[in-house]
Amino acid sequence: MRRPLIANRESMPGIISADEYDDISSLRTKIEQVAEERVAVVIPPENGYLDSPIALRLLHRHALARGQELSIVSRQAGVRRVAAEVGIAAFSSLRAYESRVERADGPITRLDAVAMELPQQVASFGSLLFVLAVMGAGLALAFMLVPVATVRVTPLVQPVSGAVQVVADVDARAPDARALKIPARTVLVLVEGTDQLDVRAKQTGGEARARGLVTFTNRTSDPVHVPAGTIVRTGEGVGFQTTEDLDVAPQAGAIGRVPIIAQEPGPRGNIPRLRIYRIDGPIQYSLTVLNEERTVGGGSATRPVVSAADRELLQRQILGKTRREAEGRLAALARDGEVVIPESVSFVPLEADFDRAVGEEAPQLGAHLKARASGMIVNLEDLRFVARETFKPTLAEGFALSDSDVTFSPPRFVAFDPATNRTMTLEVRIEGQARARLNLERVRQYVRWQTAGEAELSLAKEFPLAESPTVKIVPAWPGRAYRVEVVVDRAERTAEKRRPSEESSR
Repeated sequence: MRRPLIANRESMPGIISADEYDDISSLRTKIEQVAEERVAVVIPPENGYLDSPIALRLLHRHALARGQELSIVSRQAGVRRVAAEVGIAAFSSLRAYESRVERADGPITRLDAVAMELPQQVASFGSLLFVLAVMGAGLALAFMLVPVATVRVTPLVQPVSGAVQVVADVDARAPDARALKIPARTVLVLVEGTDQLDVRAKQTGGEARARGLVTFTNRTSDPVHVPAGTIVRTGEGVGFQTTEDLDVAPQAGAIGRVPIIAQEPGPRGNIPRLRIYRIDGPIQYSLTVLNEERTVGGGSATRPVVSAADRELLQRQILGKTRREAEGRLAALARDGEVVIPESVSFVPLEADFDRAVGEEAPQLGAHLKARASGMIVNLEDLRFVARETFKPTLAEGFALSDSDVTFSPPRFVAFDPATNRTMTLEVRIEGQARARLNLERVRQYVRWQTAGEAELSLAKEFPLAESPTVKIVPAWPGRAYRVEVVVDRAERTAEKRRPSEESSR
């Protein structure tokens, strides 16, 4: 009958027993309920959420942030190996963990006691003979084990790649690989900007032509191009022409603004607001036009006059500066390992105060603008954890993909959820190299007591290697060695590129 992991739950504080449904989120909560400096998490074999390096790394990071020393207790060798790789002490049973804690807390270990008694034992003649015999055997054994064979092997690799879409949710509390969700948070900043520009519209007597700004509105679902020089008129027939090209978006109700200038000089071109509403040419069936501000500058000779176009230009100028400032402030709110998703940033002007009215005589126009910017921030480690847990590429038999051989691209924005505006979908591209599994103990067996040449031939025939193996024995005079050290190099060649001669030798 298998002995349970926990023999006595009350024997030592700071022990957390996980169940088959515990994940990172629930264990974080359980750890926060433990006040001891040492915390041991007992993971049952049926739990499938806590056997990945990223999951244990997140748990370890949480314990360190609380100033606690985390240990893992599990019968599964794979879980203990993964825990050791991320720096967590791992034990096969709770008794082994408690023994380790008792040794760490105790003043003198049994080994210390034996060391203190050793001089008295050696003092006797019989003990001295025993020590000499042990030393002789040790010398003989050392002579046998001094030569070391160093083996360098390079396993074959299989390139793998894919993409995973993950939902970033403001309401999520922890990364969930099953639901493909990660937490996100929304940040908000308020920005202000002030700027000024020289007024462009001038009144220059009867030779001056009035200027202004008109708004075109699309009446169809098709894009409409308004070329420079398009004629618009008042109901009385006073004509103006556009001075720039304009493309109106393919959507009913879409708008676009463009500057205009009167066809004829003089004060007759100074038109009140909402009086220009006719369009010459066939585009009149696709668009409507209206001057939201009055046109100015026709008639007088020497006075600069603020126009609607001046205000529009100045507002765009300030908006550009404040938007860049807002994006920088939002990025500064991201913590280590976090990033603001650029496509999630919204920028909303709140109010704009101009120091001059349209039609007012002034050499310069100034304005002060307030705006609000918001964006969503995600944790890249959470994103990569969910993507890696979901990424299950098809590997050739005998190949394995480790976390250290996987790279992640920056997240790519896919879409917002328009219903809630609290979630967005991101795509992460994953690339990596799966490596052929090598049984290192079996490699040692093929090298032990063999000459370097014999070992190299045997390894090349029996193992899936990308390069010819090398064996070096130091010192070289014995020619053979019992001790074998294996060095695994990173492969450059893929399984598909393996030479036919190598495959036939298998």
